[in-house]
Amino acid sequence: MNEREIQMEDDDKKKHFQNALSNYSGVMSIIDRYDDEVVHDYNVPVPDNWIDDPLLLLGEYLDVLDIPEGMKDAFRANTVELVERYGVEDVWKTRCRFAAEIEFIINF
Repeated sequence: MNEREIQMEDDDKKKHFQNALSNYSGVMSIIDRYDDEVVHDYNVPVPDNWIDDPLLLLGEYLDVLDIPEGMKDAFRANTVELVERYGVEDVWKTRCRFAAEIEFIINF
């Protein structure tokens, strides 16, 4: 964990994430970069073992993300919330956007 992660309380983390997502142009830039760097196959089925690790729903984008260990559990919980709200198929179909949002939050 880096020093910033250790010092941030839950409310601070929530505010940090909200601020990061308020500027969506950064997310769109990451998506554009992914178009050049990542091969996205829309025909790949949802991984059967995603329930063991919800981050598997990031699919091919998990390989390009460098999620700090201290943030993985928070993103896992967020992924489960998205699945509960929208369903696993929708989360899987929008994994490019979801990965770009995660990358933007990490680098914000």
